Amino acid sequence: MSSPTGYVIELNHFARGVCVDVRPGIPADTAPDKLLELGRQCLLKYWKTNAAGEFVSAYASTEAKPVPDEVVVRARDGRAVYRRTIIEEKIARWFAEG
Repeated sequence: MSSPTGYVIELNHFARGVCVDVRPGIPADTAPDKLLELGRQCLLKYWKTNAAGEFVSAYASTEAKPVPDEVVVRARDGRAVYRRTIIEEKIARWFAEG
């Protein structure tokens, strides 16, 4: 997926290879650290933290509406400039806690 106007955020279900949601229109002059944070925020909207502090999906995944577990930020030309999965987010939190 490419965008003539700037960056695109894709939310994918990695295991199924399905794009769940696309958020175009991120300005081309957005700072790299802001891109990373926007991508993480978009992914984490689909996840919540349970009482034990673990990530769980915010809704039940179905065949028609899977829960995204990967975010990809793409440049205008379609290159992936940032990619992160919910597993990587979990691992980062484990190390931050320990």
